[in-house]
Amino acid sequence: MSITRRLRAATVVVTTVAALAACADDSPAGGGDVATTTIATTTTTSVAPTTTVDLETADGASIIVEQRPGREVTELTSPQVGPGGEDAGGLLVAPLGAQAYNPAFDITPPELITAIVTEEGAVSPVTGVGLAELCARSSQITIS
Repeated sequence: MSITRRLRAATVVVTTVAALAACADDSPAGGGDVATTTIATTTTTSVAPTTTVDLETADGASIIVEQRPGREVTELTSPQVGPGGEDAGGLLVAPLGAQAYNPAFDITPPELITAIVTEEGAVSPVTGVGLAELCARSSQITIS
């Protein structure tokens, strides 16, 4: 195999592994929407254990998105020590009193999810029926 071909193959593997690792904290809803800490603007693959698939949640609109404190966006949080040794808070990077929208995660619609990969297999295209079948396989495990 030529060096060019090997480099291309290595790039595909590294890119795929990085993408899977970045999406490994996903929580799919029953309709295929995925709550994730990574924002998807193009198609993506979601990796999640079947225990995080919520078949009771119909779609992403039903997911309550936790809001993080705005200061996580408006301040640098490296330790700042005041003159008396007390915690002086973060270093402002936005005007004092600026409001910030800081959701803990984003909802990716199913049309941007190429596949959802679990320990039981993958669903592609992503549909509520496909996710339900995948989860049903997971619940049929027997221990002897």
